[in-house]
Amino acid sequence: MADFKLPYGAEFSPDKIKIKDVLKLAAANEGQPTEKLVSEIAKKYYKKNQTMAANCKNSMVAYEILETGGGVSLSDFGNELVAMKKVQDIYDAMAKHILTYLNGLMFIEAIRTITQGGNKPTLERMTETLNLMGCEELSKTNKHVATMKKWLEKADVLKGWDIREKKLETLAGIKDDDLEVLRGLNHEQVCFIRALCNTDYDEYQSATKIRDLAKASYNVDFPAKNFAAAIIKPLEEKKLIEKKPFAGTHGGNASEIKLVGTVKADILAPVLQQIEIIAGKEVIKYCQKTLSELRVELDADDTYVKGLALEAFAIKIMQIIDLDFAGTRVKGSDTGGAEVDVVFDTTRLNYSRWQVQCKNTPKVSLDQVAKEVGLSHVLKSNVIVILTTGKASSTAKEYAATIMKEMNLCIVFIEGDDINEILESPSSIVDVLNRESVKAKRIKLLDKIEENK
Repeated sequence: MADFKLPYGAEFSPDKIKIKDVLKLAAANEGQPTEKLVSEIAKKYYKKNQTMAANCKNSMVAYEILETGGGVSLSDFGNELVAMKKVQDIYDAMAKHILTYLNGLMFIEAIRTITQGGNKPTLERMTETLNLMGCEELSKTNKHVATMKKWLEKADVLKGWDIREKKLETLAGIKDDDLEVLRGLNHEQVCFIRALCNTDYDEYQSATKIRDLAKASYNVDFPAKNFAAAIIKPLEEKKLIEKKPFAGTHGGNASEIKLVGTVKADILAPVLQQIEIIAGKEVIKYCQKTLSELRVELDADDTYVKGLALEAFAIKIMQIIDLDFAGTRVKGSDTGGAEVDVVFDTTRLNYSRWQVQCKNTPKVSLDQVAKEVGLSHVLKSNVIVILTTGKASSTAKEYAATIMKEMNLCIVFIEGDDINEILESPSSIVDVLNRESVKAKRIKLLDKIEENK
């Protein structure tokens, strides 16, 4: 379910090693077995601890300095670093590579999200936010976040958690104002621009052919009748593309387009690849709000706002009981196109998966519960949580009881009154879950008694 990942960074912090010396060691051992390089790193930095040195070497692979497998082999990027005379140039090149190719911009976005929510970034809060953004699950004890932060600090992209905008712009090749424009693109627009960048062609091209390329590359559907209005016109207005209609035609589908001259495909493409990940994940910002702030949002007139607030509330209360966030709004081949608001995993005692569906409606029906039961087979869920600002119907609860009798599945209802109680005292989530657990145990016990009669 992960959309992106941060590079492994154990024992590769610039505070632990001298990058220029490590690069020299790698170059000197080119073509040799990796054990030889590991042994020399261990001797120089880790008091002969081979495990720590191996972690350092593996991190160099993750940061794309070394190639994978077949002994010590510097990548093209690694060779570029080796050729640099000044340590600061190496730091800047590392940061540029991180920002462009190793999801460093997602790292920066996580910092912005946290600070815009009125919070101060910490390693723990960064880990939580990156996981919410779709990062390959980072454990609470991961070193990925701290290591990336240290490399960006060495290049003066960060000072502590403060973003140095000018240096970021210099290395990433894009201004924050431009990033704001890209953040405003929808999925179809992003796919179209990415396809245009992929052609690596500076002249005018058929908009129709670029649309078809985007369809084939990214499995995206475009509107058939208003393609020009939905895709071409907004991208023109955002000054990302310019259009030259064919002679004698008037429609946008028959237009020729190209990137605006100031827009560089080699910079834009990797940025778009990162920015697109957080498109449609507005819930991330809501997760920065306190429970008291969410209480206000849950009573908003805007149903969209209420929905996001409820989803953020679900994430927060599941984290209170120390479940591990696995994904939000899971949709696609994994669920046959159906949508699940939030998925959590836990490995305490034994592995289990929690599937949470948020319903901002007065009543939860039997059909709605049945849909979640069906999805549980696909997601391999052990627990279904129906979180509603209203109430579950009696038929929905009766159906849930029947399912729990017949299947190794627990169905939990958290209703409007429960939400109010949790908002007043967050720890009461434990009481609510204990209540539902007792109900489930009673149902399953009665089923066993009936079987033994």
